[in-house]
Amino acid sequence: MAWDVLSDEEKREILALFPDGQHLLNPGTKDARPDMDALRSDDTWRHDIARYVEYIQEGKCDPQWLAEAFEAREHRKRGEYDDYLAHKLEEDWGEVERVKTEARIEEGGEEMEMKRNEGDDELCIVVRVEPVGGDMGMAGV
Repeated sequence: MAWDVLSDEEKREILALFPDGQHLLNPGTKDARPDMDALRSDDTWRHDIARYVEYIQEGKCDPQWLAEAFEAREHRKRGEYDDYLAHKLEEDWGEVERVKTEARIEEGGEEMEMKRNEGDDELCIVVRVEPVGGDMGMAGV
């Protein structure tokens, strides 16, 4: 088995990914190891492995792709895309306001606001929902 050829340091690194001890055989001992049968039966694990394989196939684990993704993340954190996003949201969904507010749903669910936490001038998405036939409709959020 591949586990047996790993160094002790590599084993500790892998075991640290299971902080709750779930899916481990002999947790807390020198013989601790992942419980592969339990992992194979775990739908979440199978789903995550399938997504990881897709990411590899799509090149999302390539060093250049990752570098570009981290750079784009930093641009987003600085708010460099906020104006574009606000315009796009307004185009697609209606009114978009820049306000300082907490996320909330007003009485009756008629107005919903969401915010992004970075910056002083936070992006707030306001979706107004009109009643449909006496019931409250839902605008896709």
